[in-house]
Amino acid sequence: MGDGRQDIGVAEVVGDLMHESPTLGEGCEIPLSFNIGAAVRCDDGRCGRLSRVVIDPSTDRVTALIVEKGFLQREDRVIPVTAVKATAEDEIVLGLQSSALSGFRQYREVDFRVPIEGWDSGRYQPEHTRYAVSPYEGVIGAGVVPSRRYRLHEGVPFDYNVIGRGTKVRDADGSLGEVDHVLVDCVGQHVTHMVVHQGLFGDYVIVPVDAIIDVDDSGILLTLAREDVRALPRYERGRI
Repeated sequence: MGDGRQDIGVAEVVGDLMHESPTLGEGCEIPLSFNIGAAVRCDDGRCGRLSRVVIDPSTDRVTALIVEKGFLQREDRVIPVTAVKATAEDEIVLGLQSSALSGFRQYREVDFRVPIEGWDSGRYQPEHTRYAVSPYEGVIGAGVVPSRRYRLHEGVPFDYNVIGRGTKVRDADGSLGEVDHVLVDCVGQHVTHMVVHQGLFGDYVIVPVDAIIDVDDSGILLTLAREDVRALPRYERGRI
């Protein structure tokens, strides 16, 4: 194409990751495509839906999957990635009975707020703070301490990253889109690429993990400028 981009499938992007001895569960296929929102199937049938993946930021390794609660499961569970046998476009297969999921850690998200750094509680009290409800109304309030929101991911190490569908992605020029897939090397369980959906009618672009410089509760930040993103390969659904 004239703009230098390509339309390719996942296997063509990470074909150089092929190894002779996969270690990520019996029947593991290379590469693994963790499609956020995909059905999760156990040995005895469907047992949930993939809602998030857990990544160790020091190694870029996927350590666990968050399987969302469903008809047979009342809590979200943290399932080790080594339980994965195979992945397909819209399905992840675990080498477990569905009854075994209840033995894994429960996952919950807890939001809390702490005062912003530099807030002088000795000089100012909450009752001294006011806020505007809208640009068209007056300033009101019973007092608000300036604070920052944090999210605690119960069930996973506090310093690990939790990525799900809807996780925001920004490049050097601003908002780019949201995470749709996470692509993983079968042997080392390292994240190699992320598939980012650029808006409701936008492309699915395949972003190498080396382009990621920061991940926090607000989302993922890339080193790339928008012009660089336009040159990245596009993901085509159905071509794993």
